[in-house]
Amino acid sequence: MNHFLVRRLLVLIPVFLGITFLNFVLMNLLPGDAVDAMINPRDSQRWTPEQIQARRVSLGLDKPWPVRYVVWLKELGKGNLGYSYFTKKPVTEELIARMGATLKLQIVSFTVAIVFGIALGVYSALRQYSFFDYQFTLFTYMGISIPTFFSALVIIYVFAVNLRWFPTSGLRVYGGESSILDQLWYMALPTFTLAIGSWATIMRFCRTSMLEVLQQDFLRTARAKGLANRSVILRHALRNALLPVITVIGLSIPRLITGSILVETVFDWPGMGQYSVLSIGRRDYPVLMGVTVIFSLAVLLSNLLTDIAYAVADPRIRYDQWHK
Repeated sequence: MNHFLVRRLLVLIPVFLGITFLNFVLMNLLPGDAVDAMINPRDSQRWTPEQIQARRVSLGLDKPWPVRYVVWLKELGKGNLGYSYFTKKPVTEELIARMGATLKLQIVSFTVAIVFGIALGVYSALRQYSFFDYQFTLFTYMGISIPTFFSALVIIYVFAVNLRWFPTSGLRVYGGESSILDQLWYMALPTFTLAIGSWATIMRFCRTSMLEVLQQDFLRTARAKGLANRSVILRHALRNALLPVITVIGLSIPRLITGSILVETVFDWPGMGQYSVLSIGRRDYPVLMGVTVIFSLAVLLSNLLTDIAYAVADPRIRYDQWHK
């Protein structure tokens, strides 16, 4: 396992560099730059070409983008993400201030997707072709097919505008202290919206995997030995059915990360996703690259953890043996 981890970590380095390079190139291909975003169209006549060029020089935007990427990469090696063009504050400080809200939303959504996805997938498989099985199957197709931004608007319209069960936006009650129940009340809609796609995917794969495992001979042998049905399902069937589900869970993390950008924007959730959308309009390259670093590392590490979880779920898999 140690050899495998070292090899995978070494592979992550060029992948990470490739992600940051492509993002930096795409950002600089956008029309305009941070100086253009700073100039109010109504006051554009007040800016002389010399003033505009001086502002670009002060921000380092006068240099070619390959040079700026190398400079950014050197600073990243020192642990410095730079300063925001607009707030003049360190990018690290800006992102840390918003990281808590993003992590809270993503962790809760990820937990909801895994718990309900596996539980309902197992329940649906054990009651194949029942009324509940058909309803869950319909839910999975809808959850997988409907885009996140559309489901967010529908959920807001139904549960916040018409039924008025939940607030439409925000993180907590304004103008006062909020309890845990208040925070959960505000988190309900964005959490469900972010989790629904991964939830449906995990449930669908878990159902399919469980149906395949339930037909195996070793389960008939376990029942013939007199083991309780609960023990057969949880200790034997579910553990063997988890291997493909682990892959789906690992692949759902990038979907949760990218989906949180849309969800935070629609629900006015003050996290890194919403801040990144604001920074795109501002052409605030240091902030965008800082978000890229955090999100890309999260995705790469999640893939590594998925491979490790394979060995935990299936004792037959030993990466040290593959290395030999």
